[in-house]
Amino acid sequence: MGDFKKRLILILSISLSIILVLGGLFYYFRDDISKKVIEVNSYRQELASRASILNRIYVLEQEYTKSLPYFEKLAEALPTETEMVDLEEVLKDLAGQNDLNLSFRFGLFNEATEQEPKNYDFNLILTGENDNVLKWMDGLQKLNYIIRVDRIELSQTSSSGGKFYYSVKILGRVYLR
Repeated sequence: MGDFKKRLILILSISLSIILVLGGLFYYFRDDISKKVIEVNSYRQELASRASILNRIYVLEQEYTKSLPYFEKLAEALPTETEMVDLEEVLKDLAGQNDLNLSFRFGLFNEATEQEPKNYDFNLILTGENDNVLKWMDGLQKLNYIIRVDRIELSQTSSSGGKFYYSVKILGRVYLR
């Protein structure tokens, strides 16, 4: 029986050792496996995030290509600085067509902001008969320039023979690209 006890103790100790070693390996690998699972889930989230970003970039590129013709038309709507030089001559020609005297000068150059594109301040004085002044203002609205009028001062200078003559001072801005 002593031999049986020794064999039983040996088998039990070997079995217990194997169970403890396997339990230790399982515990060691369980932590390693859970770390890898967390890492894989992190990579999946990163991949999903990147796929979402790529999808947004693709949509934005499509919208950009669709909006490009409109953007070009908008950019062409505003004159360049070299085209802005012609504004004084255009206004003087318009005044000459309506028998008016015009004094025009550019003011400060204003850089573009989030609210407004770049622009020049201007100051002009227009003198002549009231009907002609109204025709000139109508022609001003039809010009290919985007003009913001900040202030208009209208004063009657004289009247003769049923005609009224006015002096008009206009302060404003003309926008450019």
